[in-house]
Amino acid sequence: MGKAEDASEEQGGYESLRVLSGYNRIIDFLCASIGPGSVRLRSPVSRIEWSRGRVNAHTPHGIIRARSAIVTLPLGVLKASPDQPGAIKFDPPLPQKMKAASQLEMGHVVKILIRFRQRFWENSKATPNTNGQSLSRMAFLHAAKIPFATWWSLFPVQSNLLVGWAGGPSAEALIGRSEGEILNLALKTLEQFTGAPAKELESSVDKFWHSDWQSDPFSRGAYSYVPVGGLKAPKALAQPVDETLFFAGEATDYESLGGTVDSAISTGRRAAEEVLKALS
Repeated sequence: MGKAEDASEEQGGYESLRVLSGYNRIIDFLCASIGPGSVRLRSPVSRIEWSRGRVNAHTPHGIIRARSAIVTLPLGVLKASPDQPGAIKFDPPLPQKMKAASQLEMGHVVKILIRFRQRFWENSKATPNTNGQSLSRMAFLHAAKIPFATWWSLFPVQSNLLVGWAGGPSAEALIGRSEGEILNLALKTLEQFTGAPAKELESSVDKFWHSDWQSDPFSRGAYSYVPVGGLKAPKALAQPVDETLFFAGEATDYESLGGTVDSAISTGRRAAEEVLKALS
């Protein structure tokens, strides 16, 4: 983790940056800036046939033909066997890419967003889990050995939204559970943090959403990470194939190993520059 931590320090430390109107704003901006072309939704690719200078991407709505392709599959999808839901078969196969992917791992996360009718935590009594401190200016909460060990608000923005995050073994214990079970466990966790009874919190819930990326066949995990012995794998995964297939996505970030959104964007730019260079 040393290289990733060094990269984070160079970029200003672990400061939280949020798009208050939602990440879809970034996608809308990118879609609006692509110029000629189109964005096709609900068109999962099942097979990519390729040879030098030619790519055929098979979808339920037909074949998309191109001179080259940028592959941005999540690591979990890239590692999936061809018979699994959401997987993509490459023809001919890419053994070197599969070898590099096998040296990396996917992290599990279950996240829940709860919008309450009021900011109850601002008036909560101090509990042992909050070290006796008031939550009126709460930004982050951390604990251990509970289902959702991390929570954050949008402070200093005044919002009725709280976000709960479970990673690693805690997330694995939640994978595949129903929305009702997830919400119940989240509210019990907040009860431990705030002292407010879970039943009272349930009646104050306006709306909630949860993300279980490990159970999503088109994600198969939340983020990639480099285990012991895999330090060279991101660079191997990022290398273009025959000036035809190019690779981006946070698992291919070998320069900073920063991960998540920043790596996804930076590797996308890198792959686009590689395509332009190959076509020039």
